[in-house]
Formats: sequence, C-alpha cells, structure tokens
Amino acid sequence: MSYLVLALKYRPQTFDEIVGQEHVCETLKNAIASGKVAHAYLFSGPRGIGKTTTARILAKALNCKEGPTPQPCNKCTSCVEIARGSSMDVLEIDGASNRGIDEIRTLRENVKFAPVSSRYKIYIIDEAHQITHDAFNALLKTLEEPPRHIIFMLATTQPERIPPTILSRCQRFSFKLIPQKKIFDRLNYIAEKEKLKIEKEALNLIAYRGEGSLRDAQSLLDQVISYAGGKKIGLEETNFILGVLPFERLVEFSDLIAEHKAREILSLIDEITESGYNLHQFIKDLRQHFRNMLLMKVVGEDRKILQLPDKYLEILLKKGEQFTEENLVRIIDLLSKTYESMKWSEQPRLVIEVDMFRLCQPYIPIGEIIEKIGKLEKSLTLEEKKGEPPREKYVPQAEKTTSKTKEKKEPYAEEVSRIQEIIERWEEVLESVRKQDTPLHTCLAESTPHRLEGNLLYLIFPKNYNFQKDRVEKKSNIVEEALKEILGKEIKIKCITGEINSAPPAPEKIEEEIESASEEFLGEPEPEQEIKAPPQEPSFNSEEKKEVEPIVEKVLKIFEGEIVKEEPEEK
Repeated sequence: MSYLVLALKYRPQTFDEIVGQEHVCETLKNAIASGKVAHAYLFSGPRGIGKTTTARILAKALNCKEGPTPQPCNKCTSCVEIARGSSMDVLEIDGASNRGIDEIRTLRENVKFAPVSSRYKIYIIDEAHQITHDAFNALLKTLEEPPRHIIFMLATTQPERIPPTILSRCQRFSFKLIPQKKIFDRLNYIAEKEKLKIEKEALNLIAYRGEGSLRDAQSLLDQVISYAGGKKIGLEETNFILGVLPFERLVEFSDLIAEHKAREILSLIDEITESGYNLHQFIKDLRQHFRNMLLMKVVGEDRKILQLPDKYLEILLKKGEQFTEENLVRIIDLLSKTYESMKWSEQPRLVIEVDMFRLCQPYIPIGEIIEKIGKLEKSLTLEEKKGEPPREKYVPQAEKTTSKTKEKKEPYAEEVSRIQEIIERWEEVLESVRKQDTPLHTCLAESTPHRLEGNLLYLIFPKNYNFQKDRVEKKSNIVEEALKEILGKEIKIKCITGEINSAPPAPEKIEEEIESASEEFLGEPEPEQEIKAPPQEPSFNSEEKKEVEPIVEKVLKIFEGEIVKEEPEEK
C-alpha cells in the first residue's frame, strides 16, 4: 500500500510519544526500571486514546534486545517485528472474533510453549469485554498463575463488562480522554512534518471534533487533506467537509430564539436541511453553543475551560446577555431531550420544529413566580391582621340636600343615624337569624342595609343574586322578628338588587358628608325601583378609573397585570 494513513504513520513508538496518558506511561516505566512487571494488565478507556499502542510499546520494552528497558531501541529485530505486527512472540487477539470457550482452550494449550526468540510471550487481547462469561471462567486459572514467560495485556472500552474475578487478577490502568489542546499540538506537529498549508482555526476545529480521541482527529485531518487536494485548507472548507454548521449560523439561531422569532427559525431549519447538514449533528452543535454561553456567564474571566478563539469568546459573552442562567439551563435540557427523541423518530425534522416552537415561547423563571406569590401571601396576611374584610359591602352615602329645603336636613340626618345604627348591629341580626334558620342566614349575609324610609328597611343584594333575594323575601318574617329583637322596633324589610361598589362610611364622618352634600336635591328613588347596575363591560381609559376591590388591586400590582374583561356571575 503506497499511502499510510496519519494514524498509523505517526503512531507512537515510545512511552514519551504517547499523548495525554502520562500517569500510565510513568507507572509502566518505573515498573520496568525496578523489575516489578506484573503478569496481567488491563487497559480501559474510550476509543482512540492509546490503549493498544501502549500495550505494544510495553511489549517492545520487555522484549527489546537492550531490555527490559523503559526506552525500547526500535532498531532490534524484536522491536521491528512488534512494530510491524509480525512477531511470533507477541500475539494480538481480537476478543470479538475469539470470544468462545474453544478459542480460549486453544490459548491455554499454547501458553505452555516457551517464546520463540524473545524474552516473554505476550498476549494482547483487544476488546476483551466481548469474551463470553464461560470463556473468561476457562481463562481464569491461567490468568491468575500463568507460566513465568507469559504476560497478558487486555484492552477494553467497557471495563464494567469484565467479570470481577478477572479484574482482581490484573493491574488496571484507566486511560482518559485527551485534552483538546494536546490534540491540537499533535495535529500541528503532523502538519509541519507533512508540510501542510492549513489554518490554525481549522486545526483547532478538527481537534475539537475529535472529542478527546487523537485517532479520530487524525482520521478527520486525513479526510480534510484529501478534499483540499494540496491547496490551502481554511476554516470554511473544514466546516464543509466535516459537516459542521459555521459558528455564525449558531449565533444566528441563538439570536432568533432570544427574540422569539419562530417563523425565521423554521426558514433557517429548512435552509440547513436543504444544504445537507446532519440534523442530529446540528442539534449537538446548537446544544454545545448554548453550553458555551452558559459557561461564559459562569466562569467570567477564567476562560481556560473554553478552548475557543478569543473572537468567539467575545461574541459568546455578548450574546449570553440575552439569556438568564436559568433560561440557558432550560434550553440545554430541552435540546438534550430533542436529540434523544430524534434517535427514535421517523421524522427527526418534525421533532426539531416542535421543540423550536417551545424554545420561542416567553419564559418566566420559576423563582420569579415564587417570589411574587410570596409577596401576595404576605400582603394578604397583613390585610387580615389589620382586620379589613375580604370584600367590601355597600353602605349608602349621605344623599344630597337642596338649599331651598333646609327644613328637610334634620329628618334626613335622623334617618342616616337610624340606618347607621342598623348597619352597626347588623352582625347581631345575622347571628339571630342563623340560630333560627341557617340556610336563610347564608342568603341574608349576601345583603347590605341600603336605606330606611320610615319603618321600611331596604336590603340590597348584588346583581344576579336573585335566588338569595327571593329566599329572604319568602321568610321576611324571621328577619323582621330578629330586627325587633335586636333594635326593639317594628321594622319591615324590602329586598332589591343593585351594584355594591362602595365602602361603608365611618360613623364619625356622617355629619361631615351631610354638611358637604350638594345644594341641589336629587330626590329619593321609588321603593319599588331597583338600583341600576353599570354595564357589564365598562370601558377603561386614562380619564375614567375602574373601581376594584383592594385585594384584586394588590394582585394586579404584584403581578403587573390589568383587567381586560369583567365577566358577570352565572345565575
């Protein structure tokens, strides 16, 4: 094969060349130098981070002509054969295709034989978690007490599937994902060696897309080089070949979500789909974009956590001001659910469109709602402590008198005094009625003494309270007896309906209202005439202010609301 891919061409040949696994390499070198080499090793971690490569280097270090040595020469016959994969004493076994008990039995028979030309006979079992449970049990005794010339090296991406009995017989090394900066440095080294014309931003993007795997990043670099065909490789070409949505488009999406422009978002999704971008990758990139904005708001000046160009960081910091931290967490959570739903949906685009509509809905943080509810509860508690009733009842105001009939002022004042006495002792009347007829008391409690003409007391009920009005009229004799018992006077009652919208005046201010009444006499309504209520849907404007109950007014003030429409009570 004339061309060798970068992952093989630049495969590490010594412990010092391994990237991002210093904790493993240092331990192995010290073990070799001190002669404390174990008979079984288990290398675990994600793909493409150097597990099998480390096993090969360890095999070379143990079988090198100069060794065992922490630094294999890579020149002797043993080192060259191991590097080529042709050594008779270093056997690489694929656990996926040699997973049965028969293959393990064959391995047990072969370990009895001494190495052909090397110091140790080494078995490297890749993807060891694929071996069956029975096969592991067959290997158990051999793995625990192998011949002195045998060393086992197991590599796996899923160590949780390895039986505990096997784990306990191996020295376990956990490999970790390689930092993006180290992947970038390695790619930059390769680019210099290959004399590639590639922008730093493009290399940084490839390192980011490697997601901690150097082998994946090297494969992506191979792909980009093939597309460029010897020309200079820029960020735009890298975005195109890797199927990555440009950073500017992600910023455009976040702006539209902040401005709740669902229509423009749908157009942009359609454009992305027509351009051939992978929708699953698009959601991952968008979720990462919002994650970056959240981290910028949290970390502030400490930007090392985000390995992005400075110009991108400034844009993220500025655009992040459009969202609260709580809203960003909500968006990231919803995009994660979108990504999971797309995996099982026959129409992934539909899933994206529906969730984008959700993101465009106005969002009020739950903490703000709880705070406003707390203020409302506190306000209502204070009202109860002050003794203010939850609903204000109607008490007739002093009627106006005319200057031409001043002789009527004294009878009017006497009438107001009598109605005020009834109002003050109305709770006693209600209690007396309750003792005799509880349902009647419930209906009567909805009324308010309106006015007194001689011995005729008018009781006013709220509009549409006809049932309560009729019930009191049918049993008026009980109410009249209660009035006589409490007040010591014969008083008849008459029930009417009307609008109750004013608070009762204080007794000490009755005389002041009489003195300040208008000089023009308005007359008294006929006893049979009902007080007319205002229209059901009054108009509101800056010149006319709607009277509302105090509790309703406080609720409107706390939640910054307004009355749009007032519905009448159902009969």
